[in-house]
Amino acid sequence: MTPRGPSRASTMCSRGRCRAISAITAKLARMARKIEVARLLCWRAATLADVEQPNQIEASMAKAFAPAAAQEVTSLALEILGEAGGAAGSLRREALPPT
Repeated sequence: MTPRGPSRASTMCSRGRCRAISAITAKLARMARKIEVARLLCWRAATLADVEQPNQIEASMAKAFAPAAAQEVTSLALEILGEAGGAAGSLRREALPPT
């Protein structure tokens, strides 16, 4: 049985949205990886501390990586949201101090 109409993917691509969707998907995947790595580094340092093992290196790695990852993830999220992310009344505007 063959489909009668165009598939959703081909319709989206014909509208010129394929590249935009691919770019957003890539950014979301990058954000997820950064968050996961930061979380795992923190968990590793905390686990070593719980079992009273030396964790200076792991804790330093987590402290060095996590804030930079959070900043990058936030920046990428704002790129995805575009103007809506910086609109008056948005969470970003409420969370950040005025510039």
